[in-house]
Amino acid sequence: MSSSRPRGTLLALCPNGNTKSAQNPKGRKRGMSSRAALITAAGASQRMGQPKAIMCFPNGTSFISHMAATLSQCGYEQIYLSLPDSALAPAFQSHLKPFGVKTIFNPNPDHQQIGSILQLLHELGPSPTSVLVWPVDTPFADQTHITTLHQTLAKHADSGLVTLEVDGVGGHPLLLGAPFFPHLEEFGQNGGLRGLAQQFPQQVHRVKHTDKRLCTNINTPEEYQKAFDAVPQFLPNSLYFMQ
Repeated sequence: MSSSRPRGTLLALCPNGNTKSAQNPKGRKRGMSSRAALITAAGASQRMGQPKAIMCFPNGTSFISHMAATLSQCGYEQIYLSLPDSALAPAFQSHLKPFGVKTIFNPNPDHQQIGSILQLLHELGPSPTSVLVWPVDTPFADQTHITTLHQTLAKHADSGLVTLEVDGVGGHPLLLGAPFFPHLEEFGQNGGLRGLAQQFPQQVHRVKHTDKRLCTNINTPEEYQKAFDAVPQFLPNSLYFMQ
């Protein structure tokens, strides 16, 4: 069973990387109940050598807690984390309890990321107006980036996909609009979200941006070293995954 978020409480990131609770922080946006966010971490993580769901910044803050905090500050009340089958869901729910994050598993690994999105939509029942999709290995977006995505979707209600683009490369997270939901199953094994965007380019809105962190992926120990000038850090594997 997933834990519900205590009303008015969230976990704020301190300058030293620790966390503290904050009651009704100023600037927190409301009214996003029809929107959902999905942190995708169900991949095999073979190149990293450890599950990416337990990756941490050099200061010890996990990627997933930082991302969940950012989403909570943006007003998201429906935050989900997709995990590999070997993950211990209660441990992750406990780790992310301040944000009320729910965990799901991808029943169709062959569909990769789209499999997790389809499972999320199944869990939610009536479809949300949009789903923010945020891969765990690209944890660098902040509130301003997410706000820009939603402002763009509000201006282009027919959009199936909104992304921030840096030097011609799409960054993360991305915002998936409801017009694309009916096509997800078809493209699960037929090009993924990239193929879907190529099929319906008129429903894709790319917002030019200059923050190169949005296109920085942490898939290998070498990429982690390059991004942080440090060796990779992880939560204890034995506490979060079946051994």
